[in-house]
Amino acid sequence: MARVTAVLFDVDDTLVDHSGAVVRGFLAKLGSVLPDLDAEIQQRAVEEWRRLEELHYTRYLAGELTWQGQRRERVRDVLRWLELPEVSDEQLDAWFEGYRQAFDATTEVFADTLETLDALGVPTGVISNNETANLLAKLSRVGLGERFDVVLCPAEGGLPAKPHPEAFLAGCRQLGSDPATTAYVGDRLRTDAVGARDAGLVGVWLDRRGRERELPAGVVRIGALPELLALVG
Repeated sequence: MARVTAVLFDVDDTLVDHSGAVVRGFLAKLGSVLPDLDAEIQQRAVEEWRRLEELHYTRYLAGELTWQGQRRERVRDVLRWLELPEVSDEQLDAWFEGYRQAFDATTEVFADTLETLDALGVPTGVISNNETANLLAKLSRVGLGERFDVVLCPAEGGLPAKPHPEAFLAGCRQLGSDPATTAYVGDRLRTDAVGARDAGLVGVWLDRRGRERELPAGVVRIGALPELLALVG
């Protein structure tokens, strides 16, 4: 494998602890609505909220829902799961806003993010299946606002979302890098690493949890971001 001369990153659960913030933010919002909820029910509610996030975000990426629509559906479904009354769209928006504020307040980068970015010494960028304004605000909030040469949200640029090859190739074009020597690093094996590999990039799977899963051919597995430095030439 040729030495890597540029690096593109996923953001959520790669550079930023998205999952941790989701749990903390949801529990804070849930506690304000149902302060006496049993701890076991709280845990099950968190799991349902995570499931609904994945479900409706996937529908957004498929064009079935708007950005705001997927937020509303997540709240609508979790309220139904909690056996709470149906509410208006405006109330759904207000509920999600309360969650979002708690989520934002607890969002932070992983401990190894800044040190790795500081040490790379090559052009860097991010490609995220997010909404541009939301992503830029998140990056700024966690101290990554000025860190990258490229910030790309394919769906908002008229491009297909990851794992479509064009999403990765568009990032390389904006970065001015050769796909063959550009790494794409993400926590999702198929969406990030395999998708990047199929586009001709160096697909790097960030497996922080050390999952015992067979590694597809042509994909590099790392357990922490600093391991990426060994690939850079």
